[in-house]
Amino acid sequence: MQRLLSAKTQRDASLGLVLSGFIVFAQFILFLLIGVMLFTYYQQVPLPQALGRPDQILPIFVVHELKNGLAGFIVAAIVAAALSPSLNAMAATTVSDFYLPYFNPTADQSTQMRVSKQATVAWGVVQLVVAIGAQFMTESVLNAGLAVLSFASGPVLGAFLLGTLAPSVRERDTFAGMIAGLIVITTVWWRQDTAFTWYVLIGAGSTCIAALISRMLSPKTA
Repeated sequence: MQRLLSAKTQRDASLGLVLSGFIVFAQFILFLLIGVMLFTYYQQVPLPQALGRPDQILPIFVVHELKNGLAGFIVAAIVAAALSPSLNAMAATTVSDFYLPYFNPTADQSTQMRVSKQATVAWGVVQLVVAIGAQFMTESVLNAGLAVLSFASGPVLGAFLLGTLAPSVRERDTFAGMIAGLIVITTVWWRQDTAFTWYVLIGAGSTCIAALISRMLSPKTA
């Protein structure tokens, strides 16, 4: 969003959005390549300790194998990633989408700044609690994070497709479809017989189908 808003023209914003897709794709290829290399390495070298979860393999490699400052470089990169603008984005969303519309629509800039700082601290505490709780998980933290992300990505993708391909579908139909998509994904997750990689497709499909059904069942003049 920051890249889009800072673009000079709509064409530049579109170009930046397309290029970011290629960059993210290359980034994931790099992540997967690192995983393959670690797997190959520990096929030849015994693990210095037992793995509690598969995603512990990189920290074990950093601690036991990297020397001469490389371990510190990796730790610095992790800290830099932790200082991402996600806290500021969530605080801004809290102020613009919840505080201003529902609590204090006439708030001045100083009040908004104060509430934004408080929201930043609050969301930081939430993320800290999540990070501490992740230590007690038995499955991969990455898989769990992607599964949670898929819960929202599926209905959002469905709403985007409806707005692009079916403009006759009204806002309330789309909202009903998104709720239905979340219910379907939650049911699939509860049964635990489907990989999280299918959640986006299932959520988007169920959102579109439910919204189209809602539109067909509602009065044409509404």
